Amino acid sequence: MKRTLITLSTCLALVIAAAPAGAKQGAQDEEQPPPQKHKTSSYSGGSTSATPWGHPFGLGLQLGAPTALTGKLLLQPNSALVFSLGGGMSWVWGYGLELSVGYVVHPSSLASYEALDLNWYVGGALDVMLRGDRTYNRYFGYNYGYFGSSPLGLGAHVPVGLDFQLRAVPLSIYLELTPGIDIFPYLGLHLGGALGARFFF
Repeated sequence: MKRTLITLSTCLALVIAAAPAGAKQGAQDEEQPPPQKHKTSSYSGGSTSATPWGHPFGLGLQLGAPTALTGKLLLQPNSALVFSLGGGMSWVWGYGLELSVGYVVHPSSLASYEALDLNWYVGGALDVMLRGDRTYNRYFGYNYGYFGSSPLGLGAHVPVGLDFQLRAVPLSIYLELTPGIDIFPYLGLHLGGALGARFFF
C-alpha cells in the first residue's frame, strides 16, 4: 500500500511539473501572430505598356526627326504597332513628308515608382518619304541622272527608346533614337531621334 502511494505521488508530481510548461507554450502560441502572406501587386511594371491605365490606343505629337503626329496601338501587353506622319529628314534624301509604320516590344521594366513606370523598347519600322526638295542626295547635289529623279524615298529604321508612363493620367512620354537605312532611290545610312508624348484612350 505504501509503495502504491509513493507511485501515485510521483505521478502527480510529474503532472504538476509538466502543466506550467504546456500552459506557457500555449500562451506563446497565442501571442505569436499568424504568418502573413507576401503581398503581391497585380501591376507588372513596364513590361506591359498598357497596365497603368488599361487603354489600348495612344495618340500624340513628337519633336525631332521626324516632327510628326504619332500613334501607338497595343496588340499584346508587351507589344504594339506604332506610326508617325510628319516632316521627315534623311542625311541622304533631304527634307520631306514621311510616313513610318513599325512594331515595337517592351522586353522588361527598368524601374517602377509611385508616380510613374519606366520601360525600354526596341523594334523595327518601314519609312516612306515624299521628297520636298531637289537635294535628296546631299553629297552629289542635284544629280538626277545616275541616282534617278524619283520624289519617292523608301527606308527602314530601328527605334530604341525609353518610355515614361505616368500613373496619375494616361500619358506616356518617350525618348528614342532611330538609326536606319535609306533604300531607294539612294542607298545610305541615317540617324534620327525624337521626344514625344501620347495620350491613351
